[in-house]
Amino acid sequence: MIIVDEILTSVSIAMDLAKKHQDKETAEKLVEIYSSLLGLKKENEELRKKIEALEKTQDNENDLELSDDGFYYKISEIKAGKKLRYCAACYNNTGKLYPITQGSMRRSYFCTNCKMHYNGWQIPKL
Repeated sequence: MIIVDEILTSVSIAMDLAKKHQDKETAEKLVEIYSSLLGLKKENEELRKKIEALEKTQDNENDLELSDDGFYYKISEIKAGKKLRYCAACYNNTGKLYPITQGSMRRSYFCTNCKMHYNGWQIPKL
């Protein structure tokens, strides 16, 4: 971003010089260049944010593991002693993690979002 800012400053100085010397054609071209650079700067910022979001998503996906019993869990949470399970159906459909909670019966579990039932499974050992 520093390079774009430096270029914008240089173009701004050149515009001032062109106006000072009453070179209307050059000043107009420099205004076009300046506007284009502002657009590029904005687009660059948006792309950086998208890249950051994609990297975060990739990090989350690398931490996820699908159990043999059909639910997702995060490896980092299991290592930290947390016993959270996530609905595979919701994650595959929406890309969001919804926790699975215990139902009224001891071996009954369900998704907090889609209400899908999971029965009789244990937290995997790592």
